Amino acid sequence: MVTDALPRDLLLAFAALIAVLIVVGAWILLKREEIADAAISWLKSHELESRYIELDGERMHYVQAGRGPHLVFLHGIGASLFTWRHLLPVFAEDHTVTAIDLPGFGRSHKARRGDYGLDAQRDRVLRILDALGIPDATLVGSSMGGAIALWMACQSPERFKKVATLAPATDPKIVPIKSAQLLRLAPYAHRTINRRTMRWIYGRVVARPELVVPETIDAYLEPYLDEGISAQSFLAAARLLADRRMPDCFAATKSRVLIVGGERDRLVRVPSLRRLHRVIPDATLVLHPTAGHHMMEDEPEWTADALRRFLES
Repeated sequence: MVTDALPRDLLLAFAALIAVLIVVGAWILLKREEIADAAISWLKSHELESRYIELDGERMHYVQAGRGPHLVFLHGIGASLFTWRHLLPVFAEDHTVTAIDLPGFGRSHKARRGDYGLDAQRDRVLRILDALGIPDATLVGSSMGGAIALWMACQSPERFKKVATLAPATDPKIVPIKSAQLLRLAPYAHRTINRRTMRWIYGRVVARPELVVPETIDAYLEPYLDEGISAQSFLAAARLLADRRMPDCFAATKSRVLIVGGERDRLVRVPSLRRLHRVIPDATLVLHPTAGHHMMEDEPEWTADALRRFLES
């Protein structure tokens, strides 16, 4: 009887474990759906629609709205087009606004061994704009997106006559270790990304603590609820930020450039913005005294006014 009872007990324990795993799995799926809903609810509230375009077999995510001269928005590392939620409705009133989830980020395609360096990202975004039928545009880039926008303008100044950069990440010192070393951290980074760590990260890119609310945290977290490929793409993109050609390579820029910074930015400091300002021949530097790295979230009205003045000048 003892020998009969033991397998039965093990079977019951195993069945209980399976039941627990099913319940936990269902809870995780529900949480992921809840977080995913938070990531797209802002699109619905502004009557914006998620769109995809296929590029060499890879799906790229973007939104587009409005009518008029083209404005193209490029977000920073680790972010997504959600970053632009306050500005898109404002400029869609008299522009065709296009916000792209950069390759490797948001809901765009991510490759485990993808090249997310400065040249590769510039070339991909140019091809996306070609595929979308955008012949010329004013580029608006945040952080890493600012560096990509400037590099695009260096190649095609006649196509991008104006470039607005918000806290452009053009100082390679921002990445203290080699990108190859960062990639080795990918498995560990993925395990640490959750609401708590995302709250801490977001709290460093904005200067106003009241902006750190659950809905926003979930929207930024949503792309990272995968099996680790998003974290790997993030770390691979550090190669772009560490590109030692910057900022001197932007001296070739013939476009008019606006550099917008926040004096409370803890990531891209004012001295690096001043250095970029000295490098680019036709550049204007504007600083907000209390904004952080994401001034489009800290001070959306002020940022919109600064962009509007640049567009109309």
